[in-house]
Amino acid sequence: MPPESRHAPGAPAILHPSIGTDIPVLNGNGQWVLPVPATYVIDTAGKIRFAFIEEDIRKRAEPREVLAAMKSMGLRV
Repeated sequence: MPPESRHAPGAPAILHPSIGTDIPVLNGNGQWVLPVPATYVIDTAGKIRFAFIEEDIRKRAEPREVLAAMKSMGLRV
């Protein structure tokens, strides 16, 4: 089945091969999926003190929020 018929809206499946990027091959599993970017601040005990997970790869954690989380742990930043 062509990638454009397996995925909505289909544009990524059409675009990536046109620029030489074969996502299913790069993933090694034949799937048209991309990783989800995430930012974590983890304390020395392994507790997650801040987490930002967003499926939209254009949205990232705000640096001021990450720095605030680090400051709340008593770190000098």
